[in-house]
Amino acid sequence: MLAAMRLSLALVACGALPLLAACGGGDEEPAEPRLRPTATAPAPADATIAARAQLRLVDLPAGWQQSGGPVDTPADCAGVRAPRAATSARANSPTFTEGNDRQADSGVYLFADAARARAAFGELTADATRRCLGDWLARRISEQAGAGDDLSVGKPSSARLPVGPLGDRADAGRVTLPLSAAGADVELSADFVFVQVGRGIALFAFVDVLAPFDADLRADLTGKVVRRLAAGLA
Repeated sequence: MLAAMRLSLALVACGALPLLAACGGGDEEPAEPRLRPTATAPAPADATIAARAQLRLVDLPAGWQQSGGPVDTPADCAGVRAPRAATSARANSPTFTEGNDRQADSGVYLFADAARARAAFGELTADATRRCLGDWLARRISEQAGAGDDLSVGKPSSARLPVGPLGDRADAGRVTLPLSAAGADVELSADFVFVQVGRGIALFAFVDVLAPFDADLRADLTGKVVRRLAAGLA
């Protein structure tokens, strides 16, 4: 079972936040985008704001490690493509891990104005987007598991997750993925959190293999990034 946990976490470690940092695309059917792609190059000031807002190793409790730098190849979900293309700048954090079963990432999307950010928030938090992310995780782990790993991946499920009031609006969802190996069963939980602050959106992924990610730690880390983003946009 430990081998299964290491494998599943390693596979999402190349991007636990598939909206920003996935290792591959999915087969989600394209949808007509409701946001227009930005016609200009990323704004240097916005790029700095996005980079400075990210989750940092010092934000995490003792025992956490930085396991990789930012990756910027997105999952091919319909609710991700248009928001990402409409940004004035974007950035994402390195991947942070604790042991073999916990992982956290952050990202920031900036837009030309709050109206575009609000439209992007709606697409990113849609039920269809969350289901797409669950399918992507299941597909990615199944594709990468070798015959000797004895890992079986079940059907993902998803639901909205309560989140405290932050920024202008906040939303969260949890994807749960059953894993089975050597006669033992566990569930991988991936919590995706989104917070709009003015013309910016902070995005988070919190992954745990043995149990859902600690709610208090999730709230603390989310608050730290949101406060940095708000300060940068002030």
